Amino acid sequence: MFIFTEVEHLVADVGGNNLNNLQTPRPSLVTEVPSGDPIPREVMLIIAASYYNAILQSSGEATLFADNCERRENGMVTAGGEGPGFAGIPMQGCFDQMNSRGLSYITSIDLQRVWIADPVTGLVFSLSHFRHAFETKVLHVYGPDGKLTERKMEYEPFDFPAAHIQKIQNYRISDQEAMGVTRPYRSTNGWSQFWR
Repeated sequence: MFIFTEVEHLVADVGGNNLNNLQTPRPSLVTEVPSGDPIPREVMLIIAASYYNAILQSSGEATLFADNCERRENGMVTAGGEGPGFAGIPMQGCFDQMNSRGLSYITSIDLQRVWIADPVTGLVFSLSHFRHAFETKVLHVYGPDGKLTERKMEYEPFDFPAAHIQKIQNYRISDQEAMGVTRPYRSTNGWSQFWR
């Protein structure tokens, strides 16, 4: 018999159109992987963990994205999908967005726990702690046309504890759902006394 003494929650304040995107799961997230195409659990964990490397290296080559990969954060489509992206720039796919250097404002991704994978559904669940020092106030970002532009980042430092669910099919990340909340810079996660 198991006795649970603690439960971890991550609660985000989501409203408007973003909340509408969370009313029902995307079909791809609840569809089982074809029985003839299972991926070993250990490999799924490696692929999911490499997503964090892609962010920190600003490199789509550091992980394996499907061409149709779509990412949502707190219900907001942030990569893939249709329509305008950040600051009216056309939406980029997961791979191209990594190569754009648009996420290079993320200083580190600490307290990573990529431990849960289900080969039947192709889903991997992970927790992490994004740090944003904002020591650099201007990013140089490549647009969809390859043109290098400046993006001002006049923000105070903060942390972003996050949970990710990633769908892995054919050894590639095809869908991502992320949920996170803003916390003071260099916060702990409630489970470790350390901030890294």
